[in-house]
Amino acid sequence: MLVMQADRRYGRRLPTTDPIDVLWRDQSGQPQHSIFHLADISICGAAVRAERPVHVGATVSLGYQNKTVIGKVRHCARKGADFMLGIEFQDDCEWAVPQN
Repeated sequence: MLVMQADRRYGRRLPTTDPIDVLWRDQSGQPQHSIFHLADISICGAAVRAERPVHVGATVSLGYQNKTVIGKVRHCARKGADFMLGIEFQDDCEWAVPQN
């Protein structure tokens, strides 16, 4: 039986494939850095397509649009050859969704 989870995201999600600079510490505490790609972004979070997994609970620094945003990895799941990261931004995040 297929059970659908409720969508708990807040804010309008904008689809994009922009590159994003991601810094975090792995489970052993070693600093890591990669350029991943956004799948979508909103005022309170982002979906990021990654070539390697990032552990759930990791604090990440995201470099995007000449700003740095801090968030936490809420989920990481394999999607094809990549991983999809769900990142929730900190409450005091200054990034804002562009108005179209």
